[in-house]
Amino acid sequence: MRWSQSDDASRASGCQDCPVHVLIDDYDSHGTVTVLTEPEPDKADWVGVHRVAYGTDVTIPEGPAKGFVIGETITGPKRS
Repeated sequence: MRWSQSDDASRASGCQDCPVHVLIDDYDSHGTVTVLTEPEPDKADWVGVHRVAYGTDVTIPEGPAKGFVIGETITGPKRS
């Protein structure tokens, strides 16, 4: 997901251009959710990388979806 400066919610949150990417992967370590923020295009990397197992709550830290929780209701319980 990427929100641009023209997005009303971005301006309301004070975030001019807050790229946030969410990866939900069934095959990585039996299911992980990864939230990527603060891209560094020069290094092809991200400053903010938060990775949790399915069944663990992770909250979107910025942008229009700030505060949205991805947890067990979305991913299902932790898998082994």
